[in-house]
Amino acid sequence: MLSGPRGKRAEAEVTPAAPQARFDGLPPDEYSLSASLRNAADREVATERITRIGVGTVIAALGDSITEGYYDRA
Repeated sequence: MLSGPRGKRAEAEVTPAAPQARFDGLPPDEYSLSASLRNAADREVATERITRIGVGTVIAALGDSITEGYYDRA
C-alpha cells in the first residue's frame, strides 16, 4: 500500500509470477510504502514500512560547514 499526506493513494498485490508493483502518475509529494507478507492461510507473517519516499524533484544539499551556512563566522 502506498500512502501520502492525504491518506491511501494506491494498493497493489505482488505474486511470485508478477513480483513488481508500479504506481504511475503520482503527483510530486512524500510517500510511505507498507508491505505485508502473507502465508498460504492468508495470515500476515511479516510487515515492513518505508517512509519519506520523495516523488518529483528532490534537491539535497551535500557538503561541509560552508553548505550549512557557517562560513566566516566567529
